[in-house]
Amino acid sequence: MAKLSALENTNKMFLNTAGTSVLSKRKPISSISFRPEFQNLFPINPTTLDQIKKNIKEHGYDESQPLLIWKEEGVLLDGHTRLTAAKELGFFDIPIYEKSFSSLESALEYALSLQVARRNLTDDELYRAVLALDSLKKPGIKTEGKKESVGKSAA
Repeated sequence: MAKLSALENTNKMFLNTAGTSVLSKRKPISSISFRPEFQNLFPINPTTLDQIKKNIKEHGYDESQPLLIWKEEGVLLDGHTRLTAAKELGFFDIPIYEKSFSSLESALEYALSLQVARRNLTDDELYRAVLALDSLKKPGIKTEGKKESVGKSAA
């Protein structure tokens, strides 16, 4: 006979009242860690921050927009503006989604791809993002007789 209690069947903890899976979980804001590679990637725009705070005040936090946390490191990759808004509004915890990455480089590439897909980036923002990603790659090697360096960074 199947156990019905979430205490006896831990898979039930990740179901909502409609019986569908919940992808995010809640985490205390004070326990979220940061790394400058992600925190400084795109500075928080004060106008955007004010808009998000206003929206949260009117409609509550949109649970479909959890913060993205690098699972292995416990580091915030995406959602710095949403987190700042929640902090300023006095939230204790916030929805998060954890995703695994094999390296800082792959985590940064993913964070950049999210931002590029969702924002209208200025040339300066895009340039800073490319520099941040390039700084993690091994330098290319200039070979004799070739005009360009070859290697990871060169690509």
